Amino acid sequence: MPQLAIPLVVVTNPLLPSLREDMATIETTYRSVSLILGPFLAAATIDLFLQGILTMQFATYFSWYRDDKWQLRLIVLILTIITWLKSFQVFAMIWVKFVGHFGDLLGAFVLSQNSKAWWDVGNTVMGALIEFYVQSYFAWRLYVISKRWWLAALVEFVCFFSLAMSAIVTHMVVTKNTDHIAPWISARVGAIFTSDVLVTSLTTYFLLRSRKDVLPETTGLINALLRLTFQTAAPSALCAFLYLIISQFKIPTGTPLYSPIIVVFNMPMSKLYAMSMMWTLNARKTIRAQSTHHGFSGSEISGARSRINGMTGRGMALTQSHSQTGDMELGRIQVLTQRETTQHVDMVDIFDPTIHEAEDTKLRVVGTRRDKLSTDDSTDYSISK
Repeated sequence: MPQLAIPLVVVTNPLLPSLREDMATIETTYRSVSLILGPFLAAATIDLFLQGILTMQFATYFSWYRDDKWQLRLIVLILTIITWLKSFQVFAMIWVKFVGHFGDLLGAFVLSQNSKAWWDVGNTVMGALIEFYVQSYFAWRLYVISKRWWLAALVEFVCFFSLAMSAIVTHMVVTKNTDHIAPWISARVGAIFTSDVLVTSLTTYFLLRSRKDVLPETTGLINALLRLTFQTAAPSALCAFLYLIISQFKIPTGTPLYSPIIVVFNMPMSKLYAMSMMWTLNARKTIRAQSTHHGFSGSEISGARSRINGMTGRGMALTQSHSQTGDMELGRIQVLTQRETTQHVDMVDIFDPTIHEAEDTKLRVVGTRRDKLSTDDSTDYSISK
């Protein structure tokens, strides 16, 4: 019997009875089932596995960084909730496909087109929302590092474009207008991949530029931030890149349907982005420990603080780019021409929304909050909460 050339998830209502007849005449084999439903099972397994890793990352954050600003803790709490909701949605989708439609291969497959099955048809948009949430954090971090709002706005626009494309793709699937869906999928994945490249390259550029002006003792800190930038971006960027490539191919299954292999990359991708954000936040303690090998001596205070001390030399003064949430990895350290000083700076306070300026023999604090300033005969300045 001749095979029907039906693209991925293209099943219009008038053809559904005839398609069921065609499917009924085709012997259901291990290959056809594994290629049609297997990707959903594999994607769900990966998604739930990554959620387990995320759970450990969330627990680590709330245990180690209790002194973080409440805004940052709220951001992480929201990420915790939405990633768990996404896992519940994935479990419900797999349950309905494999239990509710047990023995009904076509019914389980076309469930992704049923607008009433919101837990299935909305899978792409739900994942895109998490990706947009995480990328918004990285766009904000880029602004803190660069102090150029238009760069952050550019990244945010690309991320929003990807979110809009995911909504269009979902609409085309629900309305069964998928004859030309491939370019829209490419636009969505290409946009999210582009945002990854922009965030990574721009962050790297500004970190490298700041490294030219820092003290030798702080070079190790900048290098650690550079490594962290690439390490956290690699998993999600690689997944998006593979997703972009695989979406251009159609894999036959021996039935009128093509394999939805792209869900293996689409479904877990949002969890990879969430992991990159938590990896960045939780790495602060490790960076502090590593910085002790570059002239810093750190002592943890309440699990989230350390102090930089012993930084004595010609013309040392520190200026920082501050975040509003105490994010440790967001900082630029520059050298000012001043007299010899020794500073003890709280690592949490460094990234508060306060600008510290060194002027002559005293430290003038300008910002939304004044820190206590203590001075002794050795011209020792100490910033503390």
